[in-house]
Amino acid sequence: MNKKIILFVTLIITICLFTTSCKKEDKKDEVKELKNVPKEIDLKANQSSGYTWTYELSSIEENAELKPEDIVEVSDKYIEKCPEEKQTDCPGIDTFTIKGLKPGQVKIEFKYQFITKKKTKTAKTAIYILEVDDKLNVLEKSHEGNYFEEE
Repeated sequence: MNKKIILFVTLIITICLFTTSCKKEDKKDEVKELKNVPKEIDLKANQSSGYTWTYELSSIEENAELKPEDIVEVSDKYIEKCPEEKQTDCPGIDTFTIKGLKPGQVKIEFKYQFITKKKTKTAKTAIYILEVDDKLNVLEKSHEGNYFEEE
């Protein structure tokens, strides 16, 4: 009887040790390097007011080998947040997605503008310095502009 208990306890201990070591190995496998993670920039907007966000890319370094368009690709999507009963003067969010193409740094200047044939009026600016790392992740280095003063 004692031998059966000792064998049973030994078996339980062995199983516990095995499953614990397996769990540790599984957790190591779960840690994955992030690659090609874009940066999303959300800017408050109200296109029904006639204002819209525009952007301009520029190089950080003088005499840069790559053009900013070679380092990042920018796309945007405007989503209006308007209740069904209200169809005018609805605020929304303009989401700009910046995808890394090649490692480097860029400056992207957003302007919230009212544009007509005769003139352009800029109400707000938001300037970001972005870096694309070797894994093509887009990282924010800094931001500035009067857009951030309202936060």
